[in-house]
Amino acid sequence: ENTPNNGNDEVSEVSDLVRMSNELLAGCRGGLGMAIADFQNGDETHVKVVTVKSSSPAGKAGVRRNDRITGFCGRPIDSKAAFLQVARDIQPGDVKQLIIDRSGTPKLILVRAGANLSE
Repeated sequence: ENTPNNGNDEVSEVSDLVRMSNELLAGCRGGLGMAIADFQNGDETHVKVVTVKSSSPAGKAGVRRNDRITGFCGRPIDSKAAFLQVARDIQPGDVKQLIIDRSGTPKLILVRAGANLSE
């Protein structure tokens, strides 16, 4: 089972991760409308979607909560930091490739970035 890194109180930990992810994504010019977090599974770290708004660009493209992000814009993603590094260059209207793993099935999703309303 996947759990947040080192969290005793899972609900509080996830809430903290969502808040921190939203703060980090606030620097992006283009918004996707999802929050992500690093999750630990044994010795592996993955990046998972923690929340996604159904009306957001990511939600409209088909991204779901608990999707594991494995690639973004042609680059492998193995941490939230790696995702955010790529996401910094997103502009509203950009169409980006997001590769996810959903229950063991890889999927390619095209997401058109919207305006980041947190700026």
